[in-house]
Amino acid sequence: MISYRAETAMVPLLMKETVDSSQARTILQTLFVTEADILPDPEHGWLKVRVHRAACPVTDRHCERLFTFLNETETRYPGTSLQMVYELVGPNLENRQNGATPIS
Repeated sequence: MISYRAETAMVPLLMKETVDSSQARTILQTLFVTEADILPDPEHGWLKVRVHRAACPVTDRHCERLFTFLNETETRYPGTSLQMVYELVGPNLENRQNGATPIS
């Protein structure tokens, strides 16, 4: 139930002309089961959430937009002074298709 409520609250953040609510829900459901590294960085006051890239570059672009919004909120992890910072990591599929060497 908590995941559904979080999903419902986040759907409007992804919706625009090219993404309807069902597509936004699909993107979020994919994001919620994606592997991520959670790395505390007390020296800088961050809790980095490094989400591994999706197989689809379009999904990555939507996640990047969502992460930009979430990072702008400067949310602190409950019970700490660490600011949560979201980022995508791993090889970018578009770069791999063009023969570029990814840097994560």
